[in-house]
Amino acid sequence: MKATFLPIISAIVLLTVGLSSSAQSPIIIKDINPGSLDGVVNQTYLRVGDKIYFWGNDGVTDNELWVTDGTAAGTTLVSEIIPGPNGALVIDMLGTYQGKLVFMADDSIHGREPWISDGTPAGTFMLADVNPGTGHSIPAYPRECLGKLYFQADDGTHGQEPWVSDGTVAGTRLLEDVQPGFGSSGPRYFTEYNGAVYFQTYTTSYGYEPWVTTGSGATLYQDLQPGFSDGGFYTPCVYNGKLYFGGYSTANGLELWVTDGQPANTALFADINPGTGSGFTDGAIDTMGGRLFFNGSDGTHGFELWATDGTVAGTAMVHDIEPSGSGSFPTHFMRLGNKLICIAGEGIDIRNLWATDLTTLATEKVSRFDPTYNNVVRYPTIWRDSIYYFDYGTYDGSQYLYDLYVTAGDSASVRRINRLTLQNSINTNSWLDATTHGIVYRARYDVGTGYELYTLDIPSGPNSIVATSDKDELHLYPNPAYGTLSLTSDRPFVEASVSISDLLGREVVTYSALTGDRLQIDVSAIPAGAYTLHITDGAHESVRRFCKE
Repeated sequence: MKATFLPIISAIVLLTVGLSSSAQSPIIIKDINPGSLDGVVNQTYLRVGDKIYFWGNDGVTDNELWVTDGTAAGTTLVSEIIPGPNGALVIDMLGTYQGKLVFMADDSIHGREPWISDGTPAGTFMLADVNPGTGHSIPAYPRECLGKLYFQADDGTHGQEPWVSDGTVAGTRLLEDVQPGFGSSGPRYFTEYNGAVYFQTYTTSYGYEPWVTTGSGATLYQDLQPGFSDGGFYTPCVYNGKLYFGGYSTANGLELWVTDGQPANTALFADINPGTGSGFTDGAIDTMGGRLFFNGSDGTHGFELWATDGTVAGTAMVHDIEPSGSGSFPTHFMRLGNKLICIAGEGIDIRNLWATDLTTLATEKVSRFDPTYNNVVRYPTIWRDSIYYFDYGTYDGSQYLYDLYVTAGDSASVRRINRLTLQNSINTNSWLDATTHGIVYRARYDVGTGYELYTLDIPSGPNSIVATSDKDELHLYPNPAYGTLSLTSDRPFVEASVSISDLLGREVVTYSALTGDRLQIDVSAIPAGAYTLHITDGAHESVRRFCKE
């Protein structure tokens, strides 16, 4: 190894750090609460159409409902639910109804009740004081079916029961006291199918079973597991004109069932895990590419990604993601082009991004795994034919921190978004979503600021991934560097050359004839500042930014 140290000029910067294969960089949408306090209060948010609702605080109205379309002008206070500086206790964003937000809030007068908003002050109001006075109705599981909003709520007299609303105060009412008296039926999984609404609910006579309504009253659809034992009705999904769901029986365990809307034609679809063991789990289920995808287990492989074409012969495991048999439990099903994207586990506390070709069912890991830390992918979001997500990335000298990543749906295109400042001790992981204007996420990039809304400066074009000649991932750590900078890649280095330049483009260090699985670059003589590292290894070239402290 040969090293040449050249004259150097120290640089003081507020620039990006990390992998810079993409031209994307973070920019703040709006500094809602200037200074060190949070403008975006916490993880409470929900996208409705092309708007994202969140819990914000501008330092004047305190914690209230805000909305953004991904632009500064479109980021506004929706309504001051509790006038003055005391703030509104917005408990939870629940769902959507006819393009409006359905949420639970406590205005300090009526308790935790169902509210609705179209993003304007006039269009934001309490649907009903379900539990009169300061009592809480705790609304939950809202779903739009047959043009109405169905949800669970407790009026203080009948327990948690099914309610229905047409989006007005006058049109919000109790649907049915399924479990008579103070007892609760706990309805959920409201699903529209063939002109009716099916849902799971509880009675002391039947346990948890599927019930049905057309909007006036409700009746037991079928007692899947006769008697008081629970038959269920878990994560229902309409596919190929039929309603599939998880159902339980003592003979078969929890398995995939199917119905055409007639109780007589409601039956076990497939005993995926033969015998009394369960082959279906209450979790992700969706239809894509002519198939129904779900979490299944044959009793040997644990719960993995399964698919069916509507026939028992065409029902099989797609990929054994976690070969140990403990199961990967895929979640967050979404579609990107001709691929199913999901998050799946590999071992304890490891969650990676995976992609399945909807034609061939070939499945590959998208997010790359670094053996020095466990990947924990969070909040995958699709925008402009790319997937953005949070995962561990930056190393601050003692631990790995969350960063924002982007990929076109394969491992070769994965790139880490540069950090906005040198404050590596700040985790950027929070919530992440998108509007037509771009990615929107909550982040804190400096110890002197609070959490605010950010987006990315993304080049125009249908795809936000910038093509580069570097198809082999180059890892550079620690970053910031102190004395030694380590470089690793997906392949060994052979006669590699490295040059390090300051921000004015002047070389400060050069290395040549570097060979091995890991390169260790001595940067102890370089003053603190930001630098660019250029490495040439045969036909491969890579450029990375790093900082020296």
